[in-house]
Amino acid sequence: MPRLNIKRAKRIKESTMKEKKQREPLYFVANFGQKHADEHPVDGRCYRVPACYNDSGMVSEGDIMLLCCWAGHRGLSNGDAWGLGKVTSKTGCDGNYDIYYEWKRLVPQIENATIYDCLKAEGKQGKFKTGGWCKPNWLFRIEPTSFLSILSYWR
Repeated sequence: MPRLNIKRAKRIKESTMKEKKQREPLYFVANFGQKHADEHPVDGRCYRVPACYNDSGMVSEGDIMLLCCWAGHRGLSNGDAWGLGKVTSKTGCDGNYDIYYEWKRLVPQIENATIYDCLKAEGKQGKFKTGGWCKPNWLFRIEPTSFLSILSYWR
C-alpha cells in the first residue's frame, strides 16, 4: 500500500487554493429592470438577481459587471450602460443572489445599440434586448473580448 506523503499533499492543496484565488475575472452584463429599483438602484452597490439564472451562480469576487438600465429603472435610458461594477461579495437568500460591487459611473453612458452590436460576434445579442422592454433583473456572462469591445466605444 502506498504511503501518504503529508508534505506533498499540503503543497498540492496550497497550490490549488492559490490558483483558485488568482483566477482571471469573469465578465457579465447585469441588467437592472423596474423590480428592486427603489431598494437596489444601479448606483446602490448591490444587485439583486434571481438565482434561477445559471450565470448568476458563477459570479464571484473580482468579477466585472457592465451595469445596464432598462425601462422603469429610475428614469435611466433603455439598455444603456451607466456604470461598471467590480464584485466584492455575493450572498444568497429567498431564491435570489445579492451581488455587492464597487460602483464606477460611466460618463457618458454606453448606448444600448453599441452593446448590442458588440455582442453579435458572440451570438449573445438575443440575451440583450433593445427597445423599451421592462423585465426583472437578469444577468449573463460575456467573453472578455466582447467586454473590451464594448468599452472601446466609451468616451
